[in-house]
Amino acid sequence: DNLSISLGLAVLYCSTLIHIYSISYLESDPHVQRFFAYLSAFTGGMLVLVFGGNYFVMFVGWEAIGVFSYLLINFYFTRIQANKAAILAFTMNRTGDMILSIGFFALFALFGTLNYETIFSLAPNSNELAIIIVSLLLIVGSLAKSAQITLHSWLPGSMEAPTPVSALLHAATLVTAGIYLLLRSSPILEYS
Repeated sequence: DNLSISLGLAVLYCSTLIHIYSISYLESDPHVQRFFAYLSAFTGGMLVLVFGGNYFVMFVGWEAIGVFSYLLINFYFTRIQANKAAILAFTMNRTGDMILSIGFFALFALFGTLNYETIFSLAPNSNELAIIIVSLLLIVGSLAKSAQITLHSWLPGSMEAPTPVSALLHAATLVTAGIYLLLRSSPILEYS
């Protein structure tokens, strides 16, 4: 649909520019192959998140970008600050992901499916309190990934990664994943 295409094009455009910039930025790094493997896998996870046809596939991409963001932040794993920053990012993201997974379980319990169209068509006729609870769980999960206030402490630490990673995490893709979740779930949020 239009939402997936528009965000998918933005992800591809930003990731392509970051990949091109990274070629010259890390040309003297001896571990450049590992860096590009992580960077490409992160981009692939973001595309799975955006182009998934249901909440389960979205969650697979959601978890993939969390794991690869940890690996990218901890790229210079011999530095203690990079280790600390990566662990903080991983912990904060896992906290939000746990709340988000509870929200997806609640969606499945409420509607019996994780398919977008089915959930969106059944949402107007559902229990209002259940929709409110599901909406709050989805919002908190997206706040952790998007590094909003109270869940943002991991974001400054991710500067320990190489500069292209910071651009990818801060500006291009990772923090927009939560926004995408809320945009995708807006038919549910309307009824809460």
